Amino acid sequence: MTRSILARLALRLAALTLAPVSGFAETFDLRSDLTCEARDAVTDRLAADTRVTISGDAVNVGGQFSLDWERPGFPEREPIFLMVSFDGPVRLSGDGMYALLPDARAPFGISWDKAQTRAVIPFFGRGMPKNGSIEVEPLLSGPLTLRWSVVGHSGCAERIGPDGQGNHVINVTTAARPEIVVKDPVSEDVPDQVLVNRDGSRHLHLFNGRFRLTDAATGAEILELVGKPHFSPGGRYVVLPGADAAGIFDAVDGARVVPANDGFIWNADWSALIWSHEDSFVLQVLSGNGLSQLHNFAAGRTVRVTDNGCRVCGANQHTYKLDLENNVFISEAYNELNAHRLSEGGLVSQFRPEITSGVRVGDANRRNALRDIDRQQAVAGVALGNGLVFSDQIAVSVPFSTGFSRSDNLKNNDAVADSLNPYHRPNRQVTQVAKGGADPVNGTASGALAWRSIGADISGPTSTHVTKRLREFGLPVVAGVPVERTDVAAMLPQFDSSQHSTNAARKQAFDAHDVKVTSAYAAQWQAISAATGVDVQRFERRQYASSCSVQGEGKLLGEFETLWSWTSEGETHRLTTLRCVEGSAAFNYPTTYLFSSGLEGGVSSRETNWGTISSLDLGNPGTNIGNLCTSSIDACGFEVQVFDDTLILFSRPASAYAVIDLTIGQVVSKQFDLPRGDLFDNVLMTEDGRHLVTLQRDGSFFVNRLSNAQPVLSGLYADDEVIVWSDDGRYDATSEGAYFVSYTFPGHFGEYTAQQFENYLKVPGLVQQVRLGVYKPSTVQITPPPILRASVEVTDTQAVLKAEAQAPVALRALTVFQDGLRTQDFAADGPVSDWQETIDLLPGTRWLSLVATDVNGVASAPYSVEIPQPAAARRLHVFAIGVDDYGDASLNLTAAVGDARLFASALADRADDGVRIASQTVLLDAEATPDRILSELETLVQTAHPGDTVALYFAGHGLSVDGRYYLAAAGVDVDNISGTALPFDALSARLRDADLRIALFIDACHSGLAGDGLFSTNDQVVGGALDQIPSGLVVFAAAKGREFSLEDPETAQGFFAQALAEVLHDPARDLNGNGAVELSELFRGTKQLVSDRVQQAQQGAAPADLLTQTPWMARNLMVGDFALF
Repeated sequence: MTRSILARLALRLAALTLAPVSGFAETFDLRSDLTCEARDAVTDRLAADTRVTISGDAVNVGGQFSLDWERPGFPEREPIFLMVSFDGPVRLSGDGMYALLPDARAPFGISWDKAQTRAVIPFFGRGMPKNGSIEVEPLLSGPLTLRWSVVGHSGCAERIGPDGQGNHVINVTTAARPEIVVKDPVSEDVPDQVLVNRDGSRHLHLFNGRFRLTDAATGAEILELVGKPHFSPGGRYVVLPGADAAGIFDAVDGARVVPANDGFIWNADWSALIWSHEDSFVLQVLSGNGLSQLHNFAAGRTVRVTDNGCRVCGANQHTYKLDLENNVFISEAYNELNAHRLSEGGLVSQFRPEITSGVRVGDANRRNALRDIDRQQAVAGVALGNGLVFSDQIAVSVPFSTGFSRSDNLKNNDAVADSLNPYHRPNRQVTQVAKGGADPVNGTASGALAWRSIGADISGPTSTHVTKRLREFGLPVVAGVPVERTDVAAMLPQFDSSQHSTNAARKQAFDAHDVKVTSAYAAQWQAISAATGVDVQRFERRQYASSCSVQGEGKLLGEFETLWSWTSEGETHRLTTLRCVEGSAAFNYPTTYLFSSGLEGGVSSRETNWGTISSLDLGNPGTNIGNLCTSSIDACGFEVQVFDDTLILFSRPASAYAVIDLTIGQVVSKQFDLPRGDLFDNVLMTEDGRHLVTLQRDGSFFVNRLSNAQPVLSGLYADDEVIVWSDDGRYDATSEGAYFVSYTFPGHFGEYTAQQFENYLKVPGLVQQVRLGVYKPSTVQITPPPILRASVEVTDTQAVLKAEAQAPVALRALTVFQDGLRTQDFAADGPVSDWQETIDLLPGTRWLSLVATDVNGVASAPYSVEIPQPAAARRLHVFAIGVDDYGDASLNLTAAVGDARLFASALADRADDGVRIASQTVLLDAEATPDRILSELETLVQTAHPGDTVALYFAGHGLSVDGRYYLAAAGVDVDNISGTALPFDALSARLRDADLRIALFIDACHSGLAGDGLFSTNDQVVGGALDQIPSGLVVFAAAKGREFSLEDPETAQGFFAQALAEVLHDPARDLNGNGAVELSELFRGTKQLVSDRVQQAQQGAAPADLLTQTPWMARNLMVGDFALF
């Protein structure tokens, strides 16, 4: 031994302070006396005989492959490591190693592949393994390159063994396991705050109580939960403190990186999360119990480094040391001192007397710990810790309060907080968030910035709409019967101690008050007994005020806050509940009884190992955290619904429900951790009593099997549409409901429209099949979408495209869209292709989008870029048609002519440097004959330039005969529709082959006429347009097929036309401030204005009489967001 351990200890004890440290110098006190050259020779010798093997060449995202390694023994103890690097994000598991994330400092400052994720396998130390296996889970699709080297440090420089190097490429494929994402891709709310991780790849969208984690490049949703999270300092992880779902999640794929059963620690309030080495390590310190844990998430390892059991002891006296050079983590609490190996978590040294012994850590214990480390592990000088500042690499992402101890020693708390403040690294924010606008961080389309916003109407007077639509969709649900609720607590006598001047008087008055309270409860007991037959003598008050139980054997707790009363199936029922907490930790001990005339003894009962229990079994078997609302359904309150012999208790605070069979008085099933449980609002039941439907405030719902509380379907009610989907990715939807459906693929970012997968994934009648138990889930057999990477450089009139794509099957083409119009196709060859092309820009192009498709027609997520200052103006052709006068009082309208004029005028006002009105045609009433419409349209098409935009607006009646759709032009005869109306296919034939961008506005469903089978609805006309015009078409419909296009009684104009004109005129509706009206801006603004104003116009109307009008949009081969006007 070259130095005295005691001498080293003397030199290091001065470090036991809480002052921040400066950076460590890159000089190393190596343990051995070998020269630098001799150490290099040892490294080379080990490298030559070290073997690494990989288990395969391909793996799916979510799968794993093995890396096996083997080394020879060596008598020397020198700083030599096997390092394996990965050029993409991975999670590792296996003993004998720890993981470093990109740019993290390696032991001895080794720089080999520092920019990559690395597995570090120390070769030195007593008892270290000579072989091992690492399981590798790739997180993203694409090629993953592994490299490995045996690397040492001689004390002079790092040394890479020349014979110990290798590399391997794993092809990581996206598994064909699509996950459904359901949201409105255009009409979304803006978050309160958007946080950006350090490399800009992830965004956290914070809303009121909820958040979304998204991929910044595509806007694809990765994770959505309750709470207010933040990014770790390095940006690799999302930290969610303080909520029932608290934890830490991998920002790459949203996976939780802590054990789900580690509930106590993860749901407690953390005093500190202190990160080190670019998020590779994090020290988690709690405010009590003396607990702390060291996590190496990328290696799948968590080690509890202090655990002294003192409930009031915090971290203000703890010291820690992260020592990569010696592969050890040293932790000292007030009565324990531990040293753990980083590479596998095992103990190298431990001093931990019983907490009740009164023994504390002293200098002798510290010397012993250093001696143990030196004997077993060390290759360099060893030091003890420096408070919570445990390395020179630490960072914290949130400022810290003084919650490091539950004691009153605020001075020590302040010292701890002060020591951490210099390492505070706050998250970046998107400072200005425009609704629908461009993302200021990377210029991508704004869908990445918005939270789903849906016209749910789940609760309140319009909740009957949900029931009606679900029944029409094949889910015959019914609502529960009314239940009388009594707030017993509010009826009890109140006591005011301030009215009494002495303790004796106060006690005497309180005793009298307590008698009155007992009398009030006794009246309730008598009533319950009379209704249900329970023995009134069984009721008893609590033992004392702070107790949650009664003393007498077989007695019932007679104190309760709330009483529910109802009669069903000829029996009388009462339900009582009391929320109560006990102990210094305020654990929940609620009590809920069911009393029923149909039960023996009048009250529910169940047998347990401890005897007969009368209270209902509402506890959560999945948690041991007794002071949270999720510990029990009745811990923080619940609501009640009754369906014949079935009682449902449901609780938003507990995120749970329970199903109680009233005939036996017992809980038959219960479910906790409900998805989107913070929005839990109501329950419905199917008519056959086999399924329970839980409704959330945002319109989502879940169908659960009543017998075992297992969810069998998820769904969404949005804008009066219904979408349902199963766990295996199949879905069904009402006609416009599929608009809300898109898919994501594991490890493959982007959201993909359901349309291209409809033949594989849509299952008509899915609800009925699941409800009847005949649906058989199966593996989805579809091709995952291609991956597209691209860049665009724009000059005045041209754009240079550079793109590369890969797919599991052969690619077909790269397609270019200019403001939504398909303009070029470039052929592909094989499953991997790249392109470098120069294209001419159409006049006025503001958005350029690229899409790669494979031979199956599956498309990539679009790559879009905005062109801020186009060289020429967009050419716009305005064609507006309005017919009020049909020569028949039963057909005549009042607002169509005015609406057509308003639309044309609003577009004419858009003329500026960016938009040029190339032509304007307005045909009203008698002018709008079929021949005139087709003639004018023919002229427009012939004179238009390629890439021009045509805005075609029609206000009037739509007609339908034998499946053929017509526009009711002037002179229409309902007895001869085919001979007098304008066939829609004749109109579409004029547009089908035109190289034009077509925006079709249909206002063809009017009050009083939609019920006649002769008249077609907006969605029927839209469907015909999409079928007959195969590309370059976007359609705006004034209302859905079940709705009317309504008129504003104050202006005598249609709500739809008014809203369009306002959005076109109002600069505030230009959400990204670029001077153009994007597709998303026009639809978002119009939909919002129409929906809001229709509701305002009906204020005071009975709920059953309320009408809705929801504009909607469809498009055919028009990709991405783009400028219309």
